[in-house]
Amino acid sequence: MMNWIEGKEEKHGLIVCLGTHIIFVYEGRSKSGRTKTWQLRNKYDERIAWETRWRKYSFYPWPVYEQTCLREIAEFCEKMTKAHKDE
Repeated sequence: MMNWIEGKEEKHGLIVCLGTHIIFVYEGRSKSGRTKTWQLRNKYDERIAWETRWRKYSFYPWPVYEQTCLREIAEFCEKMTKAHKDE
């Protein structure tokens, strides 16, 4: 479920939307100034865990996206595209 918020400050920009496992951070306008830019982040840190196939501990970097995250990314893109066209 997407939770739209009024720009909470974060060290890399303004958080504009919280998804189930992901965060959309507003970075500002593009170099041309005509479009906006967001960064997609996750709510979790990277992890180190046992990898059975390799029989050793391995580093698992994020992002890893599953169907909920992908739906929320699509929803965000659709909403921002509509808002851009309505400007």
